[in-house]
Amino acid sequence: MSKLILYGAPISSCSFRVRIALALKGLQHEDISLTSTAARRTAEYAGLNPQQLVPLFIHGDIKISQSIAIMCAAPSVHSVAAVICRGACIW
Repeated sequence: MSKLILYGAPISSCSFRVRIALALKGLQHEDISLTSTAARRTAEYAGLNPQQLVPLFIHGDIKISQSIAIMCAAPSVHSVAAVICRGACIW
């Protein structure tokens, strides 16, 4: 099983909500902190996420860059019940 990776920023509320959701479900992940806009503008990160925004969730070949979509998809790609989703992603 491939590991879960979350690219985020310490001051990003979107990154923070994904970290909370992953923690609530006990999903271990590697947290890679991009602490500046310059860190998101590198060619390496642009190759992962052309939008160059955070958060970015990676699980194997799956890359998701919107926090609500991450919270809905992360558990299902990891074979765990969804954090806030029951068939459809709603609040």
